[in-house]
Amino acid sequence: MKKEVEGSGPVGYGVGPAHVGYTRTKNATTIMQVVKTKIAGAEVNVMFDSGSDRSFVTLECARKLDLQSVGKESLAYCCFGENESRKGERDVFELRAFGERVRLVGMNQICSSMFRAPVPTDLLERFIRIPFCEDFEKGRSITVDILIGLDWYWPLIRDQKIGSGGLVTQKTVFGWILSGSYSPTDGQKVRQVGSVGQTQESQVLFCQTKLSDGLIRNMWDLDMIGISPSEESAKSKVLEDFEGEVRFENGRYTVRLP
Repeated sequence: MKKEVEGSGPVGYGVGPAHVGYTRTKNATTIMQVVKTKIAGAEVNVMFDSGSDRSFVTLECARKLDLQSVGKESLAYCCFGENESRKGERDVFELRAFGERVRLVGMNQICSSMFRAPVPTDLLERFIRIPFCEDFEKGRSITVDILIGLDWYWPLIRDQKIGSGGLVTQKTVFGWILSGSYSPTDGQKVRQVGSVGQTQESQVLFCQTKLSDGLIRNMWDLDMIGISPSEESAKSKVLEDFEGEVRFENGRYTVRLP
């Protein structure tokens, strides 16, 4: 997962933030490493991401937790699918919680809101003694407030773990994480709301840039890449002669050779 990218890419293309989406699937449902916890009395969503080399916090969350900036840092970062990194100076905040002093880089946005699917009751039975901070039988939308990258990933992970495949629960300083994947046939009991059952869905990460309709059309316009001839030279003399000489006679077309 990557973070918001500021600045501009190639000429004419505005680069937007990376987004987290979800898609329906018949094969498997994925639960990402997100733990809901309370810090200084405020509820926050913390995502553990071993694919990120740094840890981040949204500026809104930093204000909510009254985190103080401990300096600035110049970073080079890029979005999925981009070849060029962007450089920028960011505030670094220190989170003092659970006996740790975690350094977090401030970002306007870490990723877009995503949806965590409800987990079948059958699959949760083996974790019945785990004090989760949320009800996994209910699906919910998640806005990531803090992302823990590899710089703090292992110091904040604890040894306790239950499960070796499919769904696994792991203890962290913020609480227990439930993550992994399962197929629809692994569990049959899903809590229903009214008469409508919750749909199983899994997360898919992708990059979405802010391209206007005009820019998208330009991508397919041959004039932009020099293949389409200009209007002035669109019709050659040979074509003009052909159009002037072609005739339909006795059921067939005839034309004089140049």
